[in-house]
Amino acid sequence: MSNERIILNVGSVKYETYISTLTAYPDTVLGVMFSPRNREMLKIENGEVFIDRDGYLFWYILQFYRTGVIPTIPTSHATASLIAFSQEDLAREIDYYQLPLPAPTEPSPSVLATTLGSKTVDEFISALCSTAKDTLANFRTNLAFTYFQHPRECKDYWANDVVSHPWTARLKEFEIVGFEILESVGQEIGQYLQKHLQGLRWKLELHVGNTPSSNNSYRVVIDFESKPKKEDIIANSCFLKEMHQP
Repeated sequence: MSNERIILNVGSVKYETYISTLTAYPDTVLGVMFSPRNREMLKIENGEVFIDRDGYLFWYILQFYRTGVIPTIPTSHATASLIAFSQEDLAREIDYYQLPLPAPTEPSPSVLATTLGSKTVDEFISALCSTAKDTLANFRTNLAFTYFQHPRECKDYWANDVVSHPWTARLKEFEIVGFEILESVGQEIGQYLQKHLQGLRWKLELHVGNTPSSNNSYRVVIDFESKPKKEDIIANSCFLKEMHQP
């Protein structure tokens, strides 16, 4: 029986393999299903065994039986049927088939801190980009705000609504960590914004307190070279552009 080939019809997607490939892991769902003691219990119709699970993700499951390794789903992976999958989807299938994968190792504190810190920086850059665009959308060319090193003073600054533009709400989310982000990668953030937002100018100023106990702060000034031009507004306005159509 171990050298016998079998066709697995998984969610209408068919795979052919050796029974010995599946029984190499006897404690898994498929290992138990195709063990010699369960031979008579198998429902084989037209030479196939039907399994009511996701047929496209099963390719990854079968690769484990063949190689002992689960391939990683690429970020942009899509099947021929244009169905995209995530690692969470694959994890559910791995759990269902009870594959004996080693437990994931916990990252070291330094690796974990770097990963989480980078995520916060990315969220901060996203907030800056959207706020800068909102500034232009409101016909402004200047945006300025401050992050203080001392959390209390920073919270007071944002809570007292000293920021002049109401569309800076997303930047308030970083009132506690903003100073540290700018201290670490402020210049690099400015370079990124200037590269990806045409006409943007970035100015980062460090204000140092007069005494050791004084609160340091970073002042950010974002300027755009010009407001939206009248002809561009008309050309892109759903209502106004029809006035200039022949």
